[in-house]
This record gives sequence, structure tokens and C-alpha cells, in this order.
Amino acid sequence: MNFISILIYKSLSATIVAVGLALAGLMPIELAKTHIEPDAIERQEITVKTSEDLIREQARANNLDEEKIIFIARCESQIEPDALGDSHLICAKTQKPVRSRGVWQINNCAHPEISDEQAFDLEWSTDWAMEIFKKGEETKEWRRCTNRYTMLY
Repeated sequence: MNFISILIYKSLSATIVAVGLALAGLMPIELAKTHIEPDAIERQEITVKTSEDLIREQARANNLDEEKIIFIARCESQIEPDALGDSHLICAKTQKPVRSRGVWQINNCAHPEISDEQAFDLEWSTDWAMEIFKKGEETKEWRRCTNRYTMLY
């Protein structure tokens, strides 16, 4: 039995039970409203904010070079909040595999103070990244991508 069939079966079963109870006088029947006036529907504009939108907003809010920041985020992770990389490397401090996490590829060897939850959280990690950009330390954190940006632009 597929999912739709199960839903229909359960819906019909509930209806049969409700009608039976109503006929037995144990439950009042209330007619369902089947027509809704268009004016009665509250209209809301639905917008989907992408990861890139959030990063751009943060860059503008911090008066930073939006295009450079987006370039680095794309270079690091394709702007994927759940990106995981560098597991082929070994951390010299711990002798364990390195894990670079999230959009900003926050390396657990270089930043053991940052949890996986923080690194994979787009808002938290972008706030963290903006602080690095404000200090002008992006070359230290994202050398390869920053150098690539400098060569292209």
C-alpha cells in the first residue's frame, strides 16, 4: 500500500467512525466549509533567501567587498553550508584527519575552538568570516582563494 493509499484509507476510516458516532447520537455532525472566498485568504509574499543572499547581506552590512567575499565562498565550498573537505590531510597537532567545515571551510585543526554546529551554521560562520574580512586577514584564512581572486581581479 503506497503513501497516498494509506492516507485515503485513514481518512475514510476516520470519516466512517465520525458518521457512526454521529448517527448513534454520540457526536454532533458539523458540516465542513467547502468554499473559501478569495478575499478571506491572507496573501503573503513568499521569498526564499539563499545562502548567497545571506552572505551578500552580511557583506553589505559590514561595508565589505561583496563580490570578493562571494568569490571566496564559492571557491571554498560552492556556498554549500554542509560542505566538508580536507579529510585527506592530517592535523600535525592531533595526528587526526583534518575536517574543513561549512561554507567557509573552517578547519578543525586551525580552529579547534569552533564546533561543528558553529562551522555548519551559515549565519554563525558568516558572522565569524565577516570579522576576518573586517580585519583584512582573509589571505591568512583563505590564502588559495584570496590569491586566485587577486590574480583575476
